[in-house]
Formats: sequence, structure tokens, C-alpha cells
Amino acid sequence: MFNHHRGLWGYSGPTASGNGDLLIQGTGMGGPSLAAVVTDLIELGVKSFVRVGTAAAATSSCPAPGGILIARDAVASDGTSRSLTAGVHVVAADPGLVASAVADLSDSAALGRVLSCDLPQTPPSWADEHASDAIDMSTAALYALCESEGIPAVSLLVITGGETNPLAENDLNEAVCVAGSTATRLLQP
Repeated sequence: MFNHHRGLWGYSGPTASGNGDLLIQGTGMGGPSLAAVVTDLIELGVKSFVRVGTAAAATSSCPAPGGILIARDAVASDGTSRSLTAGVHVVAADPGLVASAVADLSDSAALGRVLSCDLPQTPPSWADEHASDAIDMSTAALYALCESEGIPAVSLLVITGGETNPLAENDLNEAVCVAGSTATRLLQP
């Protein structure tokens, strides 16, 4: 364990190649918590972010529960990202990290847009209004904050299925491991 600052677990160590350092850090739930943690990490010198999180499917083009959505951009609909973007509607992931994630995950993931909201159970109709494939609570805040600091970021989102089609715990853990493995490869120097 690297730290337990802000009550969130963090782990640190060398990358698999031994040519760099890797930090795995919990960020809590939602934009405000993520922004506080990411700001701390930027101040400590973190150079890029690959977020592994969850999202609820909002369209039929979204991956099935257990699938991974690579968030190419995010609609800033939550309070934190709206504050950080001063009215910008959509914030983008780093194109290089997106391309690397697409190459790494090939056919096992989809590329799409996520709607970031403050409500854990956001109605899917909200995503329709913004042409979004999935709904989460943090990606837009990550992209807005990292964009303002010139730091590359991408979110790999495991689709949970929502209330009507929940993903079993074992399946969720397996999908998070797949996304986490991709994240470590993307961060190799």
C-alpha cells in the first residue's frame, strides 16, 4: 500500500518492464472526489491517467454488461466538470491513449461517448439527449482537469448493466482485471 490519504487506497511500484513507476489509486465516487485525488496526484508529478471505472449502458450500441467502453469523450453534465470547463459541453480523452487502448483491446471493447452526471441512477433518456453510449459519474471531470493541465487521460469503463440487468460480482471483477491489464500496458514507458 502506498497511501491511505483521503481514506482511499493507493498502491505503487515499478512497471512490469521495470522502466517506470505505476500508481494504482482509488478516487472515490463522482467528480468532486476524483478531482481532489487527481489534483493531488498532478502535484506529486503524475504524467498520465488511465481510469478504470464502471458505467451504465445507455444505448443498444454500448457493450453488453461486462464489456468495456473506451470513452473517447465525455459530456460534462456533472457539477465538477461543468465548473472546470466553464461551459464547454464535451471534453475529449487523449487521442494517443485512445488509439493505444483500441489497439490493445481490439475487438473486446467499443469506442464511445459517456455522459457524466451527479446522480448514480441517471435515467438513460438523459444520455439520448447527448448522443451518449453510457453514463458514469467521473470521466468528464477527469478529462476536464487533465486537459486544463495538459496531461493525457483516458477512461476504460466496464459496463455494469444497470438496475435492470446487473452484472454479477465475479463477472465485474473479471472485466475490471481486463481493463486494469490494459491500463498497465498503456502506461508502460
